[in-house]
Amino acid sequence: MLQKWNKPLASKPAKLFSLGHLNHTTTQPPRERYRLYIGDRAQEGCLANTLITISSSMKHPKAIQPSFNVSMGFPVLMRLLIDNDVFCKLTVCGLFDEALELLGSNRADCERLASLPYMLRGGRLRQTYGSANSEHILSIAATISILTQAGTFWKDKLVGIPAIDPGEAQLFAAGAEYAAFIFSGDKRAVGALKNIAGFGEATSGRLVTFEAILIAFCDNLGPEVVRQKVQPIMSLDKTIRICFSPENNDPLEALLSYYKSLANEAAPLRLWPPR
Repeated sequence: MLQKWNKPLASKPAKLFSLGHLNHTTTQPPRERYRLYIGDRAQEGCLANTLITISSSMKHPKAIQPSFNVSMGFPVLMRLLIDNDVFCKLTVCGLFDEALELLGSNRADCERLASLPYMLRGGRLRQTYGSANSEHILSIAATISILTQAGTFWKDKLVGIPAIDPGEAQLFAAGAEYAAFIFSGDKRAVGALKNIAGFGEATSGRLVTFEAILIAFCDNLGPEVVRQKVQPIMSLDKTIRICFSPENNDPLEALLSYYKSLANEAAPLRLWPPR
């Protein structure tokens, strides 16, 4: 059933689109958001934080394929779990909220690792991003909920895999258990997931890579706009440095090549498709 969630959204022009296609643009009155509950599964936490709304300001909204069938004609806002690396890079580039919206989510439905603030105050991330950027990231992190821990079923499968650090293991386990989107920038960890029995079926199409989101941004904003946005992290990410180097006139083609290579390496695990 649909349960009213008391967080009305402000009135503004909104693009209405179904689960598959963009329909038309209209101005909506103040809207209400609803949580979707199916039978008793909500009590188990399996579908927590799943929302239905009608808002998107992206040029070409990405239709999200939910993990269950919904035929109401509205996109489904899904729970999104994001790792520390991606969180910091998107924030420094000024693309954090835009990435959430593109993925059909928002801050209310995004969760982060508990370790992020500690690493920004005095750990590796503060050394990487500097004091000013770290303070800015901290201000965004304060608005995002801490990751809801998964049970032991998936954690036990992930523990002890050298390519997967404890933080990524927490995200992957929660994403599989709660049918959430997982946004990870760790290519080695993503590649290692294919060897975990049942994980591909549990996360099919909901594992988002940094390359995939940049492809979607290039399609929505244009490659040159994205090139300017990623300048602050050029020295921190080899893939970004190569794809958006001044000598490369077609960063989108390079990103697609990296994405296809990672998708092939991760097979039969299915990554989130940017197109």
